Amino acid sequence: MSKSNVHELNAIDTDEFRIPGRDNMGHSVRLFFRTFPGDAEQISAIIQGKYFPYESQSHLIRHALHKHLNWLHRLKHLGKLRSVKAANEAMLSLLKEDEYFTEYKDVFDKLSIRLNHHKGQGDFGEARRLLLEFVNCINSMPEGFWKEKYIKRLRHDHKDLLDTMEKANLANFGE
Repeated sequence: MSKSNVHELNAIDTDEFRIPGRDNMGHSVRLFFRTFPGDAEQISAIIQGKYFPYESQSHLIRHALHKHLNWLHRLKHLGKLRSVKAANEAMLSLLKEDEYFTEYKDVFDKLSIRLNHHKGQGDFGEARRLLLEFVNCINSMPEGFWKEKYIKRLRHDHKDLLDTMEKANLANFGE
């Protein structure tokens, strides 16, 4: 989060906003409740503003409820409160790293294939363009373990192209 308390959506995993309305067996429960008119106005403004990937009020409320219930389960004094859902959520969050690793491996495998194709065809400019776009995507990642891992792998696997890329000279930019 930036110092201005404004989230940048590209730094947020949009999958975290999507909470299914049914479990994997197709079961769901409908809840009804009353709230302040101001809350309803804020929810509508968020949905209409399209700042976040909520498709409806139900999606936002389901996400908020899900986050709040997880927070309650993590509170120290509720440690005795047990639930299968909380245990499953904890286990799935641990396995999310496996998904990230698989995606990481696939991305670099596909990038290498594409870059090798361009280089094999003598299209070094196109290979460099693709690599530059890839660097921009990595730079848009949130700081942390995965961004560092991508940077190190990119430097290791594609040092030859990175070393031959021209450096931008912005001294005369705009003239």
